[in-house]
Amino acid sequence: MAFRIEPLTDADKDDFMRIHYDAFESIFQVFYHKRPSPEGFKIMAEERTKVLGSPATRAFKAVDSETGKIVAASVWKRYPEGRSNEEFLAELDSTSNFAPEQNVEAWKAVSAHLLQLRMNIIGARPHLFLSGLIVDPEYQGKGIGKLLMQWGVEEADRYGLFGYIESSEAGKPLYAKYGFKDLCAVDFDITRWGYSDFQVNTSSGSKYAYLQSQVMAQSVYLIGACSLSSSSHGFMIAEKCLRRATLIPPYHRTKLTIMNRSPPELRISWNPALAQEEEEPKGFWTRWFVDWWAFEILSWLFSAICVVIIISVSLKYDGKPVPQWAGLSFNGLLSTLSAFFKSALLLPTAEALGQLKWDWFNNKPKAMIDFEVLDKASRGAWGSFMLISRSKGVNLATFGAAIILLSLPLDFFFQQFIQSPAVWVQTNNATLARSVYYDPSPSMISVLYSNMGLIDPLPVQANYSCPTSKCTWAPFDTLAICSTCKPTPSILTYSCQETANDWMFKSEVVPGTFGNATSCGWFLNPPAGPPVLMSGVGFNQTVDNTSQILVSRVLPLTDPWTREHIYPNGTLNFSDLDVPIGDFFVAASPDAAAVLLQREPELHECAMWWCVQTMHSEVVGGRLSEVVMDSRPVPATNPTGPWLTPAVFNTEYNLTLQDSHSRSNLSIFGTGNWTGRETLDVIQTFAPSTWVSEDPDVNSTWGKFAWRGGTTNSQLVPDDTNPWLSTTNVSATIDRFAKLFSTTLRRTAHGTTHQFETVSGRAYEQIEHVRIVWAWITLPLVLLAFSLGFLSVTIWRSSNAENTGVWKTSALAVLFKGPSERIQNATDSASRMRRHATKVRGKLEDV
Repeated sequence: MAFRIEPLTDADKDDFMRIHYDAFESIFQVFYHKRPSPEGFKIMAEERTKVLGSPATRAFKAVDSETGKIVAASVWKRYPEGRSNEEFLAELDSTSNFAPEQNVEAWKAVSAHLLQLRMNIIGARPHLFLSGLIVDPEYQGKGIGKLLMQWGVEEADRYGLFGYIESSEAGKPLYAKYGFKDLCAVDFDITRWGYSDFQVNTSSGSKYAYLQSQVMAQSVYLIGACSLSSSSHGFMIAEKCLRRATLIPPYHRTKLTIMNRSPPELRISWNPALAQEEEEPKGFWTRWFVDWWAFEILSWLFSAICVVIIISVSLKYDGKPVPQWAGLSFNGLLSTLSAFFKSALLLPTAEALGQLKWDWFNNKPKAMIDFEVLDKASRGAWGSFMLISRSKGVNLATFGAAIILLSLPLDFFFQQFIQSPAVWVQTNNATLARSVYYDPSPSMISVLYSNMGLIDPLPVQANYSCPTSKCTWAPFDTLAICSTCKPTPSILTYSCQETANDWMFKSEVVPGTFGNATSCGWFLNPPAGPPVLMSGVGFNQTVDNTSQILVSRVLPLTDPWTREHIYPNGTLNFSDLDVPIGDFFVAASPDAAAVLLQREPELHECAMWWCVQTMHSEVVGGRLSEVVMDSRPVPATNPTGPWLTPAVFNTEYNLTLQDSHSRSNLSIFGTGNWTGRETLDVIQTFAPSTWVSEDPDVNSTWGKFAWRGGTTNSQLVPDDTNPWLSTTNVSATIDRFAKLFSTTLRRTAHGTTHQFETVSGRAYEQIEHVRIVWAWITLPLVLLAFSLGFLSVTIWRSSNAENTGVWKTSALAVLFKGPSERIQNATDSASRMRRHATKVRGKLEDV
C-alpha cells in the first residue's frame, strides 16, 4: 500500500473534518454533546478554511495511491518572526461560528489554557506549531504519521525554528521517535462540564531549542491557566506555572504533557531574516584586517623588525662592555625583543595553519578527525607534533606545524647569540715597590730575629697598590740579596780533642775569653786555624761541668773579629763571587740522638751577595706573586781590600743598568760602604751561631747567635720548627732569608729622600663584554623566512578557494558553517559572521 503527500486545499476541508473527528472522537466528547450533524460539520469546515487560508499555515494530506482517498492530514503554522502576546490572543478570537452540537464553554476554557501555555513556553521566538496531525482510524499504524512529520522536522531544522506540538496520548510514541521529550503534565477538571476522567497530551519539540532535559515527570493538577509573561526559557516558565497551580483531588481530571526534543549536535536558535540582510559596506578595518591578512602581514613585519633591532644593537656593542642604561638592562632589552619576535612570528603561522583546515575540506570529503587535528595544530606545539606524526607525507600544513615546533628553542638560541663573557680590561694604574740604592735600616735585623727559629718565615711582601683584583707589571729590575748553597762532604773528621768551648751554651765567645772543653765529634780542619768542632759532645769544665751536645753549627769562613780567612780567599766553592756579604759552612744533624750515635752531619757551604734581580710580578685575587726571571751580581768597588781595619769596611757596590722604569733610562743599583758594613753585621747575626742540646730526650735546642756583639742572644727552639736541622732543607732556609732580606730592601724608604722607589703597572677589572656568536641566529632567520613563505602560499591558496572565505582560526566559522546551507550562505565572510554572532544564540544539545 502506497501513499503520497500533497498540499491540503480548500476542496479537501470536508474530508479533513470528517477524518479529524473520527481520529479524535474520544477527545471531542469533551467539546461536543453528540456527533455533529452534516450542518455542524459544514460550519466546522468553514472555520477550518480560515486556518488553511492563513499565510502562516502549511497543510498537507496523505492520499491512498490506489483509491485516491484522503487518509491523513497535518496542519503546520510557521512563524519565522515569532508572535507577540496580542497575536497569540487573536488566535483565540478567530473562531466565531460553532456547531450546534459543540460545547462552547469547554472548548473556550481548554483552548484558552492551551493558548496561555503556548505563550509561556514559546514566547516571542520564531517557531513552527503543529496545529494538528490526524490519521483515519482505519489507516493508523501504517507509517503515514511519519511521512507527515518529516516535513515539519526538516522545516524546523532548515530555518532554526522552535517546534511545538499538542498531542494526544496515542500520538506520543510517534513524536518520541523524532526526539521529543516530556517537559511537564497539566490536568484539567472536566467535571464542571459533566464529564468523567479524560486525558489530553501536549508535546513540544524544537531542533533549535534551549530546552535540554525533562523538567517535570509527575502530574500536577491545575484549575485555570497561569498568567505569566512570555520568555525565551520555556522550561523555566513551565516550572513556575506548575508551582503556582491550584491542587485538586486526583479524580475527574484531564492531563496535559509537555515534551522536548534535542539533537546531538550544536543547535542555534536563529532568525532566518538574517539571511536576507543586505551586506553592510566594509570599512578599512573590516576589509583588510578581518576579511583579509593585513594583521598577519603586519605581525610578520613586526617580528622582522624585532630581529633587525636585535642584530643592530648587538653589532653596535659587539666587543664592547655591556651597556648600562637607567631602568633597563641590555639582556632585558634583548629578552623582550626576542619574546616579541617569537609571538609575532607564531601569530601569522597559526592563523595560516588555521586557514588550511578549511582548505583541507574544500575539494573532496575528508575524515572529520582531520579538522580537529588541524585545529589543534594551529593552537600549539603539541597539536603541531600530532599533525606531523599523523601525516604520511610533507604538505603545506606539516610545513606550518614544523615552524611552530621549531620555534620552541628560540629563546635559547637568542640567549646563545648574544653572550657576555667577562674580559679583563685595564681600568687604572698600579704601583709596586722596588729597591735601587739601599740605605741602612734596622728593619732587616728585626725580620731576621723574627724568623731565626722558623722553618716557614712570616709572610713579608713588597709594598704595592692594586685597586682591583688583578694587576700586572712589566718586568723590572730591583736590588736584592741572592744566595746559594753547595753540599761539601768528606772534609770533616771524627775525633776527641781538647778544644775551645765557644760553641757551648752560656760560654764566652770573644777570643781570649772562652775556655776549653774535651769534645768528641766531627771536626773541621781548616788550612789556617785550629780544628773546629762542627757536631759532637763536649764536657764543659769551665762553666758548670755539664756535658752538652752540639747539633748544628754555622761557621763563617772569615773570622768576624780579625777578618782573617780560615780558607784561602774566605771561600771553598765560591771564588767567583766578588766580596760576598756572607760565606759560611752549615753543619746540620737531625737531632741530639743522632749526634750521640756519631752520625756525620750534613755540611753545606752557603754564600749571600748583592745582586740585581729581574722580576715578573702580578696580583691575582688580591695576592702578590713574583718570579725571578734573571739575576746579576753587583760588583764591589774594592774587591781586593775591602777592609781597612777589622772595623772599617772600605768598599761600595755599584751596577749601572738600562732601566725603562727610570726617567733617565738608567739606574745605578747598589749600596754605600757604610750600608754594606751594616748588611754584613746582619749576616753575622746568624753566622757564626750554634744549636746546642743539653738533654737528648728533650726535643728542643738552644740557639746561640749574635756573637760579635760580645753578648750572645739565646733562643730555645723546638726541633719540629728548627730550620737549622738536617731534617729540613738548609739550602731552602738560606734562600728564604735571602728573599726576606730582598723584600725588606723594597719595603725601606730611601735614606736620603725618604721616598719609596716604585714601578707602575696596570690594574685590570673583569667587565662583561658583548660577543656575537653568529651561528645561533641561524634558526630565527630561517624560521622568519619560512614563516613568510608559508604565509604567502596560504594567502594565495585562500584567494583562489571557491567554497571558503578567509576564516583562519575563527571559532565563529565552525558554528556558522555547521548549520543548514541557507545559514552558511548568509555568513560567507568573517565580518558577517562576527555581526551575526551578536544576534544568534547557540547551545549544545543531546538527542
